[in-house]
Amino acid sequence: MSASTSATPFTDLAPAERLERVAAALMADLFAVEILDDAAAARARGT
Repeated sequence: MSASTSATPFTDLAPAERLERVAAALMADLFAVEILDDAAAARARGT
């Protein structure tokens, strides 16, 4: 069984609207969420 998909690769950035929707859904389930500008900002933020 093979299927053809047209999914975007993980190298493509998600649109800001999608990030906001996902963040809102996670926060509704009491997750802490931060959307940062890039990987460097995430590394600098740490845990």
